[in-house]
Amino acid sequence: MDTHQRVITWRSTLAEAEQASRQGEAAKSERLYKEALTLAEQAGGLNDQELVTSLIHLADFYFASKSYDRAEPLYRRALEIYERIFGVENFISAICMGSLGDVLAAQGKSSEAADVKRRSREVLILLQRVRA
Repeated sequence: MDTHQRVITWRSTLAEAEQASRQGEAAKSERLYKEALTLAEQAGGLNDQELVTSLIHLADFYFASKSYDRAEPLYRRALEIYERIFGVENFISAICMGSLGDVLAAQGKSSEAADVKRRSREVLILLQRVRA
């Protein structure tokens, strides 16, 4: 399968996962989110955006399902990619930090959650000042 076909398959799989999630089909949704992640990981030709999008979708699914221990490593991996691509002081990195902070808080990791959320707020405030 060439890169173009992989991207089409990845997009289709992700769309199916989102539809299954909206319809309350949790098992199907999880399977498809995992499949989309696998497609993104296996396809060296796909860019980091497909990979990080897959990570975030699966992490959000686990967060909504209260499977916080499964969501945390996915958010961490996504944040590493965002920070590598965009830097730490970037809106999308800050939003991902906030999501990681939420999952840490839900797990009772209060101190680490507070640190991550503080970093997220600091970046968002800095970006707001720069734009003002």
